[in-house]
Amino acid sequence: MVSKAALAVRARKGLAPRIAGLLAAAALSAGALAPATALAAQEAQVVGDLAAFNVLTDSAAPIARADAQEAASDALALDTGTLLLCYDPAAVAGVGTQVSTGHTSCCLAFCQAIGDSMLTGSAISHTEYAYYGDCASNPCASYDGWEDDTTDLADVIFEIDAGRPAVVHVAGYASSSHWVVAYGYQGVADPDEATLDNLLVIDPWDGALLVASDRYSRHGDGVIRLSTSGGSVTPSNGLGVYRLYNEVTSEHLYTADFNEYASLVVSGADWRGEGTCWTGAKDGVAVYRLYNSGLGLHHYTSDLYEMEVLVGQEGWVPDNDGLPIFYSAEDAWGNAAEGASTVYRLYNPALGQHHLTRDENEYATLALEQYGWNQEGKAFYALG
Repeated sequence: MVSKAALAVRARKGLAPRIAGLLAAAALSAGALAPATALAAQEAQVVGDLAAFNVLTDSAAPIARADAQEAASDALALDTGTLLLCYDPAAVAGVGTQVSTGHTSCCLAFCQAIGDSMLTGSAISHTEYAYYGDCASNPCASYDGWEDDTTDLADVIFEIDAGRPAVVHVAGYASSSHWVVAYGYQGVADPDEATLDNLLVIDPWDGALLVASDRYSRHGDGVIRLSTSGGSVTPSNGLGVYRLYNEVTSEHLYTADFNEYASLVVSGADWRGEGTCWTGAKDGVAVYRLYNSGLGLHHYTSDLYEMEVLVGQEGWVPDNDGLPIFYSAEDAWGNAAEGASTVYRLYNPALGQHHLTRDENEYATLALEQYGWNQEGKAFYALG
């Protein structure tokens, strides 16, 4: 996953050339002649190159490309022992952190507030869990709504299966007695053998999303607090594809990594979460994400030849460590999986951007002349 700091820089980097391009497009649409600048010319060249690359998809050997796609799919299929809660990251961000509030002794109260904010979709203050509402004199407060407890990590797995987070007592990074919120697990074949290596947690100390064992070991008492509020959220097997919108760059970002999605929403880098846009496949044809730091743009493709051509040009590099960002529900020959729906791609030459959508009405509307988007047909297949 890309770091929050790097993503914050990405959101702004390349804004100047994109503004120049947008101003040029606006001037032309108003019937005026935009001044020619090296910056605008450079962006126009890149935009033109992208448009040309979009048609270079059939000249590579199809059998070799199909074999490579199939091999990538087999090698990088998502782990079936993974589940996480699809909570609203903005609600959790509203709780704050121990560091940001200066309430460095209120870890348990913060965890309970984070857990209940996940379950309700609304930010809840950690002071709601303090004895008599006074967390200053009574830190790490009452157990309201979290009365049940256990010492068995298998119960954390079962809670997440049921759509509920759990609060785990740990020791290490922030304190020798600390609490974290478990919202997911990975690589679990047998719940009875679960360890902190398997738990995906939020640390109330600084809001970090991490594997529990990256910072902590289990506390000596092994206590785990379970929600008794009766609420739950929808768990996901990690196959949801999420969409974000950047209010500075006007770009949509797509990811199947909920941690990336949640981190961006709370990063302060101008990203607004738009939720799940479709369900991806756990295998199939690998879809890759590229990034151009000069333009501040991402590009998505399942065509290895298109990716090779783009990466061969200045500025485009594979994102996500070169691994697939999600999968298209089709085989290596382009045959869609049963029940799959089409994800369409559009291109706006004035913005230099592509847009993905499964909504046929959105696909048709954006293609109207006044919006400036060109339809490019099927990009991928989604399962739902």
